Amino acid sequence: MLRQTVEANHRNWAQLLPKVACAIRSAKHEVLDNSPYFVNFGREMNLDGNSNNFQNEEDDLDIKRRMGKASDKMEQKYNLRRRDEQFIVGQQVYRKNYVLSDASKYFTAKLAPKYIGPFIIHKRLNPWTYELKDDKGVNKGVWNVKDLKNCLDKQDL
Repeated sequence: MLRQTVEANHRNWAQLLPKVACAIRSAKHEVLDNSPYFVNFGREMNLDGNSNNFQNEEDDLDIKRRMGKASDKMEQKYNLRRRDEQFIVGQQVYRKNYVLSDASKYFTAKLAPKYIGPFIIHKRLNPWTYELKDDKGVNKGVWNVKDLKNCLDKQDL
């Protein structure tokens, strides 16, 4: 909004901040169905001198209900592809292959395998991170559970 208000003269943006802030605070919020000012102070912003717009308990409960509904919706979207997986020490896993393309070596990352391994879980550091070793016992670093995949068969790759 500030970008639209400043136009060509970029020196006066600080003087425009109060007007922009007022516009943001008094705009109707999609989830709340009220302005942020109304939610915080229980009345609409006093733009015309009238100060008799107080919030009642019914409006307050409605706002809380809408906020809870929006929070549940955001939580569902955030956790959509989350998988709750844990591994045990000694289990074989594949790990995600993070590589970059290198034209000088004629290597394209898109054509590289997504997972490499198998590796053995050597130590569980916490529920989300594991220390891996290869079949020769060489340490292959600490990896997050999101980068690991259970090793069932060679076809899993």
